[in-house]
Amino acid sequence: MFQPPDRWSPAVVCVDVVKIIERNEEEYDIFPYVSQKGENQVTYHIRVRPTALIIENDSVLLIEYSENGEFHYNLPGGGAEPGETITDSLAREMMEEAAAEVNVGRVAFVYEFAPHKQSGTYDSATTPHALIIVFDCTLKDGSQPRLPDQPDPMQVGVRWIRLDELESIMLFPNVKKQIIRYASKRDSVELVEDYQLEPYE
Repeated sequence: MFQPPDRWSPAVVCVDVVKIIERNEEEYDIFPYVSQKGENQVTYHIRVRPTALIIENDSVLLIEYSENGEFHYNLPGGGAEPGETITDSLAREMMEEAAAEVNVGRVAFVYEFAPHKQSGTYDSATTPHALIIVFDCTLKDGSQPRLPDQPDPMQVGVRWIRLDELESIMLFPNVKKQIIRYASKRDSVELVEDYQLEPYE
């Protein structure tokens, strides 16, 4: 069975990476967050990663990767950068990974990857904690997802996978049941952004 290598991160475990790359290389570095209180203390950092759940005609849009002859898939999305809202980040990631424009809707569900409490075998000492917010998205009129001109390392395609075929693929993280459940119920949650709130006088 395919096991992702420790340094692999295009979106699967959503590690907090600093890309030292120029698009074609595969190097990543992971930096600890050191507290000002002392060199032996490390602040706890949670990486926030918005992703898009796009369902059309009983199919879901996924990013396809290939490694060592094995295919695996992710929902499109990526880590929010400084100065971005999470919805702006998701719109950017959709262009980078699928060359597509989207309408970002409500929150479908939230997935947490806690290194010390996980279903896989990732190194809890080097794999950062991540919070993945899965948004119910739709494609903008005329937008057709495709492999971008400069895809991420190991990305080989952008594919529609039928919901009834999800169990036959390797999806990271393994939220296939959650996707199928959401497709049938559509019980989303509103994202409240601070700028939308009424200020106090």
